[in-house]
Amino acid sequence: MTERPRGEEEVRTALIEAAIASYVGEAEFSVRRIASAAGVNHGQVHHYFGGKQGLRAAMLQFLDDALDDELAAAGDDMVALMRAAAGRLSTDRRYVRALARRLLEEPEAEHYQHDFAVVRRLRATLGAGDDEPWNLAMAEGLARALGWSFFGSWIRQALDLPDDTVRHLEARLVKPSLLTPKEG
Repeated sequence: MTERPRGEEEVRTALIEAAIASYVGEAEFSVRRIASAAGVNHGQVHHYFGGKQGLRAAMLQFLDDALDDELAAAGDDMVALMRAAAGRLSTDRRYVRALARRLLEEPEAEHYQHDFAVVRRLRATLGAGDDEPWNLAMAEGLARALGWSFFGSWIRQALDLPDDTVRHLEARLVKPSLLTPKEG
């Protein structure tokens, strides 16, 4: 038997990790089930997160923070940044799966999370403001990258794409010209 988490940070992390496992594993997202998997009393979910919604938001933010750590290593190079994001999302699919489930369950819900690492880093790297041309360009790039991240394995199998074609396609998806505002 593993040792029960002790201290605020250990309990919070154990609850978030159990929530992620439950949420992306398509299990019922139950406070009692998650607390049991984390090895703590279900009252801890309410104490630290205010309940199920708060835990879900913390879980998404935790996954975004992990992505942010990966992106920080890419530095100021936009292509490296996009490759790091695509690489992280393809090797650790928990963020995409959690976000997809959240969007499927409550497509109109607000406040999935408070910080968006990819957008923040793209804006900083590109020197972009939050005006419409930049937002449109970034929305296009994110839609393409997240679409591939979520549906890539299905597309690859459906079209029987060889590895070299996949590498070529992935290079096109992170091409810098996609993230510059189009004129007129």
